[in-house]
Amino acid sequence: SMTELFAENEGLYWGDGKVNVDMTIGEQAEEAKLFKAKVVKKGKAYKGKGFVSIVEKGGSISWYQENDGSNEVKRMYIRYAQQLDSHSEIEMELRNNEKLIKIIRFKNTGDVNSTWVELPVNLKIHSGANNIQLISITDKAPCIDQIRFE
Repeated sequence: SMTELFAENEGLYWGDGKVNVDMTIGEQAEEAKLFKAKVVKKGKAYKGKGFVSIVEKGGSISWYQENDGSNEVKRMYIRYAQQLDSHSEIEMELRNNEKLIKIIRFKNTGDVNSTWVELPVNLKIHSGANNIQLISITDKAPCIDQIRFE
C-alpha cells in the first residue's frame, strides 16, 4: 500500500537537502559510461560532482536514456566548456544506438573548466532504449558537464 501527498513540505526528494537556485540538472557526464576519458573536479560552476575530459581521439561519453513513450524529437542541451588557441571549432560525433546522427561543432567558450555554455541539438529519441554517445573524432574534445532534455 502506498499513499502520495502533495503539499508544502510533503513528497519525495532525492537530493542532499541543500537548496540551489540553479537546479537545472541533467544527465551528468561524470556518471555516464566513459571510454578514453576522465572525470575532473578542478574547476568551477560545473553541475554535479565534476565534468569529463576526453583524453584522446575515439574517446566517448555514453548515456542510457529510457523512453516509455513513442518516438519523438527532443531538444537536447550539451553543457560544455573549452578553450582553443584559435577561433576554430572542435567536432564530435553524436550517435544514438550506434547510429551516427550528426557531427556537432563546439565553439570556443574562453575557458576549459569554468565558462560553461549549453549547445542545443535536436535528437530523435526512440521508444525504449536509447544509448546516446558523444565521440571525439580528433585528438581534442571539449569538457562535457551534462546533457539535459526539454
